[in-house]
Amino acid sequence: MSLQHAVITAEQNGGVSYNLHHGHLNPDTGYMVSLAGRERVSDTLTYHNVLGYVNDNLEAFETTTFLGLWKEGDVWFMDVSVCIPNLATALRVAEVNGQRAVYDNANKKSIYLNPNRMEELIKTIKEHDFWYMMSDDPRVFGRGQAVQESIENGLKNYPKEEVLNNLPESLHSFIETIYGS
Repeated sequence: MSLQHAVITAEQNGGVSYNLHHGHLNPDTGYMVSLAGRERVSDTLTYHNVLGYVNDNLEAFETTTFLGLWKEGDVWFMDVSVCIPNLATALRVAEVNGQRAVYDNANKKSIYLNPNRMEELIKTIKEHDFWYMMSDDPRVFGRGQAVQESIENGLKNYPKEEVLNNLPESLHSFIETIYGS
């Protein structure tokens, strides 16, 4: 498959992921995530403006990267993206790269990120009563345990240092035990 065919397919279908090295079009599995700083917007999609984009980003196109072309509203987007097999990893990478969404290849749909997820986690940690386990009231214990599990699951999405940098030092000891330091 050629670049020109990829552009035509994108125009017909509203988008495409194309591997320049192998000529593969639209993986069937995994999640497409854009590389940070590699996105370009255009009012039109032509072979020549796509070729110009590819030439401007040539060093980023490796055997494992894809040229992403898709239309959102009246604008076309071009990017360099990678296919990540695991959704949790894809969402983490997308968030670090400042992306709004990842593309689910199997289900042919975008999965939008919650841009406030880290802020919500930090807020939950700050408001959590880490001493809930000392309560004799089973309702307090149950709520505290549920929030604790939610925090632990949320922490899996962020490196320890990133979380600690966003928390007051008085809460560091609680978080470090969750991370198992």
